[in-house]
Amino acid sequence: MNTTLFSTAVNVRDFDRDLSFFTEVLGMRAVGEGSDGLTGSARQALTGSALPRLFDLAPGASVDFRSQLVAPEGDDGAFYEVFQWISPASPDDEWYAPSNHVGLFRSQMQVVGYDDLKRKIAASDRAEFINSEVRWAGAIAPNDPPSYTRAGSIRHDSGAVFQIKQAENAELDALPGRSAKINHRAIHTRDIEASFRFYTEVFGVQLQTEWGPQGHLEMLTATSVSPQYVHYLTEYQVPQIFGIDQAKTPVTNFDSGFLTVQGVNGGAQNLDFFQWLTPRAVGEPYSSTIHLGLQRLSFFVEDFDDVKSRVATRARRVIAEEVALPDVFLPGVDRAASRAMSLLDPDGVFLLVLG
Repeated sequence: MNTTLFSTAVNVRDFDRDLSFFTEVLGMRAVGEGSDGLTGSARQALTGSALPRLFDLAPGASVDFRSQLVAPEGDDGAFYEVFQWISPASPDDEWYAPSNHVGLFRSQMQVVGYDDLKRKIAASDRAEFINSEVRWAGAIAPNDPPSYTRAGSIRHDSGAVFQIKQAENAELDALPGRSAKINHRAIHTRDIEASFRFYTEVFGVQLQTEWGPQGHLEMLTATSVSPQYVHYLTEYQVPQIFGIDQAKTPVTNFDSGFLTVQGVNGGAQNLDFFQWLTPRAVGEPYSSTIHLGLQRLSFFVEDFDDVKSRVATRARRVIAEEVALPDVFLPGVDRAASRAMSLLDPDGVFLLVLG
């Protein structure tokens, strides 16, 4: 089955200012016309019928929105969708404050010109640092010296958490201070094996790797990964990137892994899953489908009916089984989506499926 991870939506409170943050601060570019190019009967079909059903809005609700896809300058394999609900307005009463909260928690970008980008973020009023710089280590073989790059994490005004990591590809230096690649988006899950089963069985995506002190990292430690790396990961790297005070809330155990999903324009993307064990995962995903922050993943599927049948017995909840769309053209897929469904995954993360 052919599945494309189309976009990661960021629901924002001020469309123009937040779109400027993605384009002028993070250095992304707008892709397609966005909602401003959607007019007449097509817009009426979305606001009058499709969106209320897909997002489980109150019957008769007045619906209005603005949206724009953005992509890194150095990569066209993934999109963020900057989205503002004008009516009804997005609630923002329950941000994912603890780092071990369940839900679509964070996304990671590779960037170039790390210092330049740090200055731009610090000068912006749309985001703040959780940690401006951490030494980020890759997996270290037992006899190899450690190799580090730079990473940090920010919380956007919407509550969305983004990790920024210095790109290791020297060819990207021609784009100083720019985002170069969206390479991860992460779901914090209560049961990583259940998440793997759901996404592989429903969408046919491939499990790329699983690692963590509770899981395959023990196997890796016994074979090719330095025990010092495991210690560095749990004692320093993970607590620092999430802004956790290790003295108050020791991080000693977690499991994680990622699935490889086809991205737009034929690229490959990673869908990460992270299960907190010590400390334990807490909370539930946002109760509102239109909450501020990282709120949904959108997939495009070739065989809509097949995915619909698979979802029926595997999702926590199917919100809208099938909704007609006014032939919305999808950049990067070069197809028009005519149908959509919405659902909650086993953890309650909101998903939109287009076909």
